[in-house]
Amino acid sequence: MTYKILAYGSNLDQKDWNNYWEKRGKNGNCLEYIQPVYIPDYKLAFNKYSGTRNGGVLSIEEAKGHIVRAGLFETDEEGLNMMRR
Repeated sequence: MTYKILAYGSNLDQKDWNNYWEKRGKNGNCLEYIQPVYIPDYKLAFNKYSGTRNGGVLSIEEAKGHIVRAGLFETDEEGLNMMRR
């Protein structure tokens, strides 16, 4: 079975994604990029803090009239579970 996933921010950085999973003994090559997707009435926001990054973490929040560009990916069960972590 395959699943569709929307991703934005650091989840769109292939090197960052692969490094994260390599450190955990997994192969990060489980996502296949399909196309860009636009999320209406949301905007990008650095409204969370990451101690490991020592700074803000990109998120999205509602904002009428704004648009967020994201990526649509396809993955399998393992990739879906990895994204949920």
